[in-house]
Amino acid sequence: MPKFDSKKILIAVSALVILGAAFYFLYQANPALFMSKEAERAWRNNQEQQVASLVRAGDFDACANVNYKSADGVDYKNVCENNIALNKAIQTLDLSWCKNLDDKLFLVNDCELQVSIEKLTKKLDISFCNNISNSQTKKECEVRYWILKA
Repeated sequence: MPKFDSKKILIAVSALVILGAAFYFLYQANPALFMSKEAERAWRNNQEQQVASLVRAGDFDACANVNYKSADGVDYKNVCENNIALNKAIQTLDLSWCKNLDDKLFLVNDCELQVSIEKLTKKLDISFCNNISNSQTKKECEVRYWILKA
């Protein structure tokens, strides 16, 4: 009867478990890596449609459930949160939504300026510019105020 080395068996089983776990987490992070090109396109399109529907619904908290990163590094959770935050900021004219932007996909300063200009077109009040955090953006808002006032 052959003799089994329990250490070697334990090492082999451990290696298989670690390898299996690595593939599992890799698949969870990006299932598209294990698909044909056509299946990947269909899957990616489905993910993008899901994010688009969340953006249309404006449910910022639901973006936390998005866990898809594309092969080129696009984080769709980030895309979801940024789009909703920008839309909410403009719709509600509330600068606090701009703070939810990542300052990469959409810039906080641009959001603050856009919201303040929208406010200025509705009611000409320079105090709207006082809530802008960036001094350069604040100056741009004040210039827009004087242009609109002229």
